[in-house]
Amino acid sequence: MVLAVAAAMLGLVASSASAAEGSTRPIRESGTSESFDAFSTECTQEQGRTVCTDTFVYASTFTNEQGIESTFVCVDTYSYSVSPSGRYSTVGSESGCTEVAGDAVTVSGDLSTATLAPTDVELSSCNRRTCTVSRTVTVSGTLTGTGTVNTSSGRGTEKFDGCTVRYSYSSASRQGKGTITLDGESMDATGGFGSTTYKVTYSNCSFEE
Repeated sequence: MVLAVAAAMLGLVASSASAAEGSTRPIRESGTSESFDAFSTECTQEQGRTVCTDTFVYASTFTNEQGIESTFVCVDTYSYSVSPSGRYSTVGSESGCTEVAGDAVTVSGDLSTATLAPTDVELSSCNRRTCTVSRTVTVSGTLTGTGTVNTSSGRGTEKFDGCTVRYSYSSASRQGKGTITLDGESMDATGGFGSTTYKVTYSNCSFEE
């Protein structure tokens, strides 16, 4: 989870920052993030076959030093069937992500619970040639902490196109159990959640609007 947060921060940086000719004044940012990850499997019996759908939900809310909040929410589904003889076949898959304003992810201060507020996500299904929009779903979820709280911290430096990014973070995370709801259908889920405080310094970087 910690590596995912660091990767997400650097991914945002890489998409908007590039080297700035003649500019050496560092730019510093800081903030917090709260994350919610959950997984569920639902199976039914259809004409003698077992048909299952795995659902993955990933979400993170970022809050910068000005108090501006944004949330990224992703949903993946993968359906497959298994015959009585054990033969496995893929039925289909869907995936999609969205960015919304506000704090859709809420993690309690003592890491006892985490919630994902109802959020609309557009899903697409893909084949070897193209992807098409299949549907828009409303996803939400709740997790209650299980086990111990894990803490971690670190720092690093990344360089690209002449731009140098230095970052540090401290985080706390916990595994959890609960439910995720997709278009009103509630499913038992397991996963994890956590919170991270981070600082980032950009040197010799410019930012695209």
